[in-house]
Amino acid sequence: MAIGYNWTCTACGAANAAGTDTCRQCGSNAITSVFEIETGANARRGPPLSAAERFLATLLGTAAFSGAALLWIFNPPDTAWWVGVALFAATFILLGAVKLLRGRK
Repeated sequence: MAIGYNWTCTACGAANAAGTDTCRQCGSNAITSVFEIETGANARRGPPLSAAERFLATLLGTAAFSGAALLWIFNPPDTAWWVGVALFAATFILLGAVKLLRGRK
């Protein structure tokens, strides 16, 4: 539900324009309960992931799972070991790409 007036975020204190229901800075809800404010539950919620970030997160999870599975299953013959190491490296590269995307906002 969009707020019909300018409002201040209870989580980060940022000013927000009328017609919005999430904070432009931290992504918190405009309408929060006393419990959420006191526990800081609303403050820990970040902005939703974009399509590119969801795609990279999916690749990150797939690479990590595949690498771990190959290392665990083959324990480690040469080829499978190097494939597992490459998948773990890809995981860290994708994690860096996600961090770069998040920093650009």
